[in-house]
Amino acid sequence: MFLFPDNIYVSAGISCVIGVFVPFIFTVSRDCFHKQLVLKRRRGLYRVFSRFYNLIFACASVCHWRSLWILLDYWLGFSYSSAFGCISFGLIGLTSLKCLRNSVFSPLYVARDFKEGIFVFHTMFDIHARNDLKVCFCDAIFGIVIVGYLIVFLWRGTFCLLDVALLPENLEVSARFSVVIGYSISVSAIFLQWPISSLAEISKGGRRIMVLNCLTLFAYAGSVITWRGFWNIYPSAILPDDPLKSNLVMAITGFGSLSFLDAAQSAITKGVYTDGMEPGGEPAFLAYQYLDFQEHNKKEDKSNYKPCSSIDDDEVLIERLSVV
Repeated sequence: MFLFPDNIYVSAGISCVIGVFVPFIFTVSRDCFHKQLVLKRRRGLYRVFSRFYNLIFACASVCHWRSLWILLDYWLGFSYSSAFGCISFGLIGLTSLKCLRNSVFSPLYVARDFKEGIFVFHTMFDIHARNDLKVCFCDAIFGIVIVGYLIVFLWRGTFCLLDVALLPENLEVSARFSVVIGYSISVSAIFLQWPISSLAEISKGGRRIMVLNCLTLFAYAGSVITWRGFWNIYPSAILPDDPLKSNLVMAITGFGSLSFLDAAQSAITKGVYTDGMEPGGEPAFLAYQYLDFQEHNKKEDKSNYKPCSSIDDDEVLIERLSVV
């Protein structure tokens, strides 16, 4: 509404700069933030900075997605060919890079704002700035631009497909159906975790990744269809005659509620997690448990994450490349 609405290229360009620059800075600085605010136990500064960190990162995530999304809408329009083209490009790209799991979001993904993990996250090759700054820059850009925009292609294509196929003549009813279908698929994905995990335990190599991706596709479908439903319901349900106030109310209420619940990280797209990077059938279990998530990840981060001062990047790079 405010960012050059009459010039889509300028608007998308500014969104792209914000959406790439902010995550880039936060990615290459993640060890520094963790060391200065968490390891040194500066609790007061941490509490203030972490709230602004989440807010800025969330806004940048929206800009990142918006920049390519509005251009795809403008260039490709809304048709079956446009939808299937975006879905195919995104799906093939993410599957080839073994990054399909990054396409799953709420309701099947919940990230808690606990201090041990708020600033640290995986990238494609887990390169850290202190040991190799140039390679760290390339690693960050790869995750943000390549993997991030492939996810946008996949999600935008699915939105477009639903817009043209699911009751296009009645958007309100279509949105309600999306919510029902999305939650139904999400529940199905939850029940599929255990059999998929068992299959992954006895599978190896490419077959194991294919088994895990079957669940990921269910989870991704549940996520995107649910989002599409609420995305179209909210504008007509909350102050429909005043779009500005409606958007402000939704943004403030949404982020404020997530911050209050210590789950603002759920609204942020950051890092890259490769398919099957954990051993056995562990990757089949989705991170949707709000109450159990905090304790699980505290243990995981304490055991798996090392600050840049004590990590051997060469060993990490070799390990990650063997997965990719």
